[in-house]
Amino acid sequence: MMRASAATRLVALALAGAALFPTTLFPNTALAADRTTPALRQPVLSARVTKPFGAAIRTAPDSDAPVVYSSDCGDLWPVLEVRDGWVRVSNGLGDGWIGGGRVAVGSPPAQASCGGAVSLHVGEYVETFVPTGCLSLRATPSRSAAILTCVSNGHAYAIVNGPFDPGTGEDWFEVYSRSTGGGWVLAEHLYAS
Repeated sequence: MMRASAATRLVALALAGAALFPTTLFPNTALAADRTTPALRQPVLSARVTKPFGAAIRTAPDSDAPVVYSSDCGDLWPVLEVRDGWVRVSNGLGDGWIGGGRVAVGSPPAQASCGGAVSLHVGEYVETFVPTGCLSLRATPSRSAAILTCVSNGHAYAIVNGPFDPGTGEDWFEVYSRSTGGGWVLAEHLYAS
């Protein structure tokens, strides 16, 4: 009986492990699912943004987590995980979390009705307009929240958070300007500068 050298045994163990866990030992190889029978493959899930004001993609599954980037209505994202009403997606440069109510998840996901969609992103500047000429800058994203100030039409703001729907079906953005400070504004009253 021939005895294998220690090096030969290590190579054999590594190759056996690679067959079981290919991306752990050899991260640049094809995924294990690609080498299994079709019956064992998991469906590839995608998330499509369905809200007219898009979606905030956050660092964690929490509405208070910082926004890493914004996504427009109709954008399609590969899903990495779905947990507690949040969807973790990847853009190739990193990943982030979208509130589950802002996307349709599936294989493939449902189409989005994006007619009249508006692209407003964190970090961009917007102007205000409301027919009454007095926009209510509010303390929180709610029509019943305290009004911080009345803002005249054409006031310029930087978007710092949002879009956010507090469960009312209305989108809000948190905005900031030097003259009024920060607060929340209904999305429908903001326009790209």
